[in-house]
Amino acid sequence: RTELATTVDRALDILKNKLIDGAIIDFNIGQHNSVAVVRYLKTLKIPFAVVSGTELRVLKQNLDEDVVIWTKPVDYHRVACSLF
Repeated sequence: RTELATTVDRALDILKNKLIDGAIIDFNIGQHNSVAVVRYLKTLKIPFAVVSGTELRVLKQNLDEDVVIWTKPVDYHRVACSLF
């Protein structure tokens, strides 16, 4: 099953109320970045990857060193397989 969130609040709501095995997160969600979602995923110990077209330099300034980052364009199937 797949869940889609178009806002940070919706992503956090999904994580709080659904059983999630893994997540692929775009760095930019709506008008905000996904740093809060990434932090929550780490707290829950849910495997995830961040996918973005944002410059790698900007991503590294905002995300912890251990966060897996894939740059667009990307094969989402490959990203999903890398989580498990």
